[in-house]
Amino acid sequence: PLTSLNEDFDNGAKFWKTLNYSSSPVWTLTSPVSYYHGFPAHSGLKAAWIEYDTYANHNDWLISPAVSITPNSKLLHYFVRTDTPTYYSELWQVCVREKSSPGDTTGFQVVENNIFGCYPEWSERTIDLSAYIGKIVEIAFYIFSKDRGILAIDDVSLAGSPSSIQINDKPAYAVLNANYPN
Repeated sequence: PLTSLNEDFDNGAKFWKTLNYSSSPVWTLTSPVSYYHGFPAHSGLKAAWIEYDTYANHNDWLISPAVSITPNSKLLHYFVRTDTPTYYSELWQVCVREKSSPGDTTGFQVVENNIFGCYPEWSERTIDLSAYIGKIVEIAFYIFSKDRGILAIDDVSLAGSPSSIQINDKPAYAVLNANYPN
């Protein structure tokens, strides 16, 4: 297993796996992100991204190589961006599993669930993986929405402490189901 994770996708997704259980499209590594919308990667030249599927729900996975979680690598940092500022937010999860057999998605546990916000600019997200210290894990970005927009991921890393600067870590738009105090 790796002892650290610092992926900007510029040199491809070495040791990363993509699993596509829906009709299309699949996770792609290019810059600009999306052939149609053309926004740049967060840093460097490439990002991982997936475009909407108009015919079926996504069931698509981007899975990291196996990595050892230590006190110095317990925080997962990544940058996310969508192509729409106020609507059609992607439905996706971040999942972790203890190292399992390659080629499937069994054993993944959700660590960040159903993110409904739109991120029209690159936004950093951080997830505490302290529960996995001492274990070898894989980290997955799982998308399950239908006919939404584009989801892009870049600069995935593990660290022992929070980033010194966290800018724009809240979605620009969120779906509300009720208004208070009405």
